[in-house]
Amino acid sequence: MTKIKILVIEDSKTFNNFISTLLQQYRYDISQAYTLKESLEYLNINSYDFILLDLNLPDAQGEYLIDTIKEKTDTKIIVMTGDENTNQRDEYFQKGIIDYFIKTTPIQIIASNIHSLIQTISNSKSSNILTIDDSSFVRNLLKNVLTQKGYNVYAASNVEEGLNILNKYKVQLILLDLIMPGIDGINFLEIIKENPNYFDIPVVVVSGDSSRDNYARVLKNGASDFIKKPFIIEEVLLKCDLHIKSYLQGKKIIESQKEMAKQKSISKLLENIAHHWRQPLSVITANASAVILENQYKINGEISIDDRMKQIVDYTKLLSNTIDDFRLLFSKGFIPEEVKVHEFVDSLLSIHEDYIKSNNIEVIKNLQVESFYGFGEQLKQILTLLINNIKEHTINNKYIFITIKEKEGHIQIIIKDNGGGAPDEIIENIFEPYFTTKHQSFGKGVGLYVVYQIITEEFKGIIKARNAQFLQDNKAHKGLEFTITIPFIDE
Repeated sequence: MTKIKILVIEDSKTFNNFISTLLQQYRYDISQAYTLKESLEYLNINSYDFILLDLNLPDAQGEYLIDTIKEKTDTKIIVMTGDENTNQRDEYFQKGIIDYFIKTTPIQIIASNIHSLIQTISNSKSSNILTIDDSSFVRNLLKNVLTQKGYNVYAASNVEEGLNILNKYKVQLILLDLIMPGIDGINFLEIIKENPNYFDIPVVVVSGDSSRDNYARVLKNGASDFIKKPFIIEEVLLKCDLHIKSYLQGKKIIESQKEMAKQKSISKLLENIAHHWRQPLSVITANASAVILENQYKINGEISIDDRMKQIVDYTKLLSNTIDDFRLLFSKGFIPEEVKVHEFVDSLLSIHEDYIKSNNIEVIKNLQVESFYGFGEQLKQILTLLINNIKEHTINNKYIFITIKEKEGHIQIIIKDNGGGAPDEIIENIFEPYFTTKHQSFGKGVGLYVVYQIITEEFKGIIKARNAQFLQDNKAHKGLEFTITIPFIDE
């Protein structure tokens, strides 16, 4: 791994040596310069990740010093100074420095804070911030200072643009103005906090209206923080670091909990499968042994060899089907493609042609989109598992309804039967890996768990099951309805 390179520019040899030694303990590659002239010579022959800069050198000070180095390099500048006057601090941030340390602070703490800052910047390279403000000056200022800090910044002049950006990119923080033409900041907060895709993104309101009523109102509507205009850039940077760090840590905890829950579910699933596999394996073994013995001793058994072989084939198919379910669950790297809806549905139904014809089932299609970009082959396997569920759990079913439509930027697929539905206690547990409605039967429940995991984990979608009551051919019917909602994928 390449070491991070830091140029320390400080005219006090004692301070320069101390801070350089402390930073080397974090395994940084340190170069030392004592004047502007010497630092420019270093910059002519080397590139650096960070510059640690004293603002008072023998040959340059303050803004001129920053400007001169900025003309030479776009390396991130961290300021150290003994001057505790904060009046010019904001100007320095506008010129592109990323942080500011006072040298009267104990030097060990300065070194530790610089290390934490570098770690934060390293972790923020994949973090996206969305700024929504109708002022081009504010948008450009925020974009410049946050980009210097290492964030990816998307800027929108109004709420509509902001929502379009949210639909295209994953965002870890939103900086939001309140007073804007059209939809204002309060309404934007209400929109995203009701959307499950965005409700957990922290929102920092940046506004000149800091009245008590508005302050309370934005917090009640889900804002994480409030910054008053005209803002101090250092405050914006600190709060962005804080909220993104908290957001990412929260995500890690949630992912860890999901992984633990998944491992627990898989463990229960494997226990359930082991329990059910004993029966078909026992039948296969018993039949195979019987065939061997009957053939060896020329015995005519109560069950014909053909019937025994048929049982072996049937139970082997059940084992094979479950293995296929697991292959779908654990396969990775799904490749999106254009799905032509009519061809897709025809191909799906051809798999179940024998079942449909032999049971005189009428398939009613409601296909409202011509095509979409998505995981066609995996969706076909998933819908096959749902139709298999209809085969297994409905006796007198005469209809299968398939609807595919667009809904609020998502593709929605609905499959419904008229087999009478299921008891409420079954609906509540239908996607659990260890749940089965017929414990004496093999393989029930496994397929629906696989469907749920693929839709929610891989496709970032939602699947719901419910009992639906409806009219068809002027008759009342009741059946089980599955609704899959998946975000559109950009080509």
